[in-house]
Amino acid sequence: ALVRDDELRLLYKAVPKSNVHCFRARCILDAPTEHLVALSREVDLCPTWNKYCTSAHVLKEASPTDVTVYMSLYVPWPFNDVGFVVEANGADLYEEEGRLIIAFASPDSKESGVQLPAGAEKHRKVKLLRPSCMSFTPLPPKTPGGPQRTLCQVQTYVNPGISVPSFIISFVLKVLSPFVFGAVQKVGAFDWPQGTPLVCL
Repeated sequence: ALVRDDELRLLYKAVPKSNVHCFRARCILDAPTEHLVALSREVDLCPTWNKYCTSAHVLKEASPTDVTVYMSLYVPWPFNDVGFVVEANGADLYEEEGRLIIAFASPDSKESGVQLPAGAEKHRKVKLLRPSCMSFTPLPPKTPGGPQRTLCQVQTYVNPGISVPSFIISFVLKVLSPFVFGAVQKVGAFDWPQGTPLVCL
């Protein structure tokens, strides 16, 4: 179902006869692609710009583009904070498709080989399922000499393991998603000082 279709296009669907919830978002940001990729990669800094992210930790780094992270997010009672482990794998498909891709999903708990951070035991665990991913496509400026732009697309498949009250879904769609969109707009378009470390694909 289409939730909104303005500067942020947002869709949601509950998969019948399952606990899986699908979210898709699309927007164009006035920010260089490398800033947004860096923002996605530097997961441990997420709580500094997203007030709903209560913790973020890099658990394992196989390479600069292949990491395992743990994050927790605030959601309303009775869930409180939810936590999840995610393996993220980045790929530079710029020459083939003109975009950068990050695929992410929760690993099998028996094969993850990571130790959760202190406090994680207090979080209700959810899983992110394949084919969750995000893509970043560089676009030309609206006007010559204007700021670089990026087409961002995200799809996320979430399994909380239990039936979720409708007001939790409403919170994600009407509060959390717009807030994150606005925060990314501000951080991504920030005039980063020369020499600021950016981890890019």
